[in-house]
Amino acid sequence: MMGQKDAYLGAVNVKDIRYTDSFATVKERNAANREKGIKRIKNRGLVGNLFFYTYKNFQNYNDGCFSPVQSVTKGEEKYGNSLVEKIFIKKKAYNRYYALMEQTLWLLVLSCIMFAGIKTKNNSKTMLYLKLVILGVSAYTMIFESRPKYLFMFIPVYLILAGLGLNELNNKRKWIRKIS
Repeated sequence: MMGQKDAYLGAVNVKDIRYTDSFATVKERNAANREKGIKRIKNRGLVGNLFFYTYKNFQNYNDGCFSPVQSVTKGEEKYGNSLVEKIFIKKKAYNRYYALMEQTLWLLVLSCIMFAGIKTKNNSKTMLYLKLVILGVSAYTMIFESRPKYLFMFIPVYLILAGLGLNELNNKRKWIRKIS
């Protein structure tokens, strides 16, 4: 049931927690949650579900900061007006440049991963496994709670695939130079 409410997109919802806790046994709780989750999916319909899951996936990948939620990064002034605070605390002088750099790197990594996934000829078991990990993580977070913080532990996989994508891009560049 969690992750299927339109208003919260998988975030913690106090009403859902109270509903779940109102059942005495685990069997009753699971049956009630399954029934309510399926009802929410059916009520949205096909087009509604496409938009819902597309937005949830976007919510995972739209930001490279891996913060729990965007509002958590506000912070407080504790040490005057230091350079560190100006960079990392929202609405400070240099935070927009930091956010731009962070998002640019994240988009570069994601673009290289897409290139590796599409163009890489190496279909070894390792490469297929890495691709499957990315697809599995995306599917899991779309079904349940969609937050960038759940992608953080998979950074090594993302970086390996991005490196393979960069290598493939470099090979294509060399091939284009050779034929021209």
